[in-house]
Amino acid sequence: HNQRVLKDHLISEVKEIRNDYRSFLNNLYSDKILPKSVLPWFKLMNIKTGDIIEIVSSKYNIRKTILTPYQNDLRDLITDNPDFISQFNSNSPIKFSDLSKSSFIKFQQDYNHVINSLIIEINDA
Repeated sequence: HNQRVLKDHLISEVKEIRNDYRSFLNNLYSDKILPKSVLPWFKLMNIKTGDIIEIVSSKYNIRKTILTPYQNDLRDLITDNPDFISQFNSNSPIKFSDLSKSSFIKFQQDYNHVINSLIIEINDA
């Protein structure tokens, strides 16, 4: 019984992380993200994600790198983006080109399954 409660709690935390990333990406597509908020947001998400990964890794033997694409690759994809770099010092939301937005969409297509896989692994453990 306690195991189920813990799994349900961890799964709800992972779903919250997924929602945070979805919301961030939606705001990115809608040109609602301020450049100077990006790195602090990723730092906060890494703390939140790191805590969960630490628990599921030690408790259920799930690999610690499962969310690395979201923690590192997505951050790099955004912060290395020419639109981000050129608009970093402005105090207004970043306007990403269609090409940039396509790269973000491709990221989501390539890695959307990762968070669902994590939920399944926790559930099956």
